[in-house]
Amino acid sequence: MEELWETDGKQDFDAMLLQAIADERQAIDFYGRLMQAAPNSFHREQINDPYQDEKKHNRWLTKLYEQREGHAPEVSYQRVVFSNYREGLRKAMDSELSAAEMYRTMLVMSHQMHEMRLVELFYMIMTDEMIHATRFTYLRATLRS
Repeated sequence: MEELWETDGKQDFDAMLLQAIADERQAIDFYGRLMQAAPNSFHREQINDPYQDEKKHNRWLTKLYEQREGHAPEVSYQRVVFSNYREGLRKAMDSELSAAEMYRTMLVMSHQMHEMRLVELFYMIMTDEMIHATRFTYLRATLRS
């Protein structure tokens, strides 16, 4: 039976893991600035939840990388630029949806590698990212035009 996702196994997974760490660090920076741009405390509180989750994801993924590779990951990221709060929310929503797709792929790859603890890890992160996307969509909808 043909696999749904053709991959080069460990090499592809490790490259995606590094990208995931970079993306989480980018989100931490981005959401910290987005909270500062928020129009009120309700919006800041709503952004703080994904902000704290991204910090948690970064810790988990960094630890996983260190366990697999024996050293800390070396990653960089491009800072997300937004000209206003509404644009920042849209970019945050888009970023979260892309992240959920990446984690879904990593979940499937973990299953193919028979790494059930990783399946659970990536399921938790993937669902967090989907919740974040919903939260950012809601915040954007509450803004007055």
